[in-house]
Amino acid sequence: MGTTQSNVTYRWRSPSGGREALVSVHPKASGPQPGLIADVRVEGLARQLGLTPEELRAYLPEKLPPQKGLYLYGEGFAFRSLEDVRRFLEQVDGASDDESAGD
Repeated sequence: MGTTQSNVTYRWRSPSGGREALVSVHPKASGPQPGLIADVRVEGLARQLGLTPEELRAYLPEKLPPQKGLYLYGEGFAFRSLEDVRRFLEQVDGASDDESAGD
């Protein structure tokens, strides 16, 4: 995990051994109205989770239009409630369980 003045980044280890920043949360841009603003590198995160990008996008909440200074490396999404976060995590967890069961 990395932190700057404007975001918190969650990193995953890539197959090559490097670390990829796949999700960044923007606390300063977040709030009650816009929700928790996340910058998601959909292609990379989907690969890490064993999903297609389309499957991952279906699990994410509302996609946001581009904003200057945000979503520099991925796509912006707004988690508007704790239920949005829970639903996303449950769907991703269920999808990875389904993937494991097929092996």
